[in-house]
Amino acid sequence: MHPTAAGLAFAVLVAGLLSILINLFLTGLVIYAAARLVLGRRVSLGRSILIGLVGIVVGTVVAVAIPFLGWLLALILWLFLIKEGFETTWISSLMIAILALVMAVVVYIVVFTIAGILVGITAGVFTPICHRHALFPFFRLVIC
Repeated sequence: MHPTAAGLAFAVLVAGLLSILINLFLTGLVIYAAARLVLGRRVSLGRSILIGLVGIVVGTVVAVAIPFLGWLLALILWLFLIKEGFETTWISSLMIAILALVMAVVVYIVVFTIAGILVGITAGVFTPICHRHALFPFFRLVIC
């Protein structure tokens, strides 16, 4: 049975939404961890996720809407969101932003490494199916 276009579109939509939610959670998590380390006090994970959401949306709009200097304004906006969100100083917000960036790079390297290993393992599982494409032409299109 071949998948329908609507079914594939729905699968892509669900995968995209799931990807956005995972990225938003990871962004909030690294902001949360960086704020806890820099400030040395309890901070809210929910507030960290909200700062990440607003920063991503508004920062992207500003960076795209204003040529050349948009990225600088987006950076200042991120620092302002962290400063106001955690009620801290500009220096502390800069330290949180730098630490969150370093932590995000490490987290994404680990996540993509694990994903690459899992894809490599599943590719090994599906390799025999690819050689029997006469019996399973759909698998040849989707998996191989």
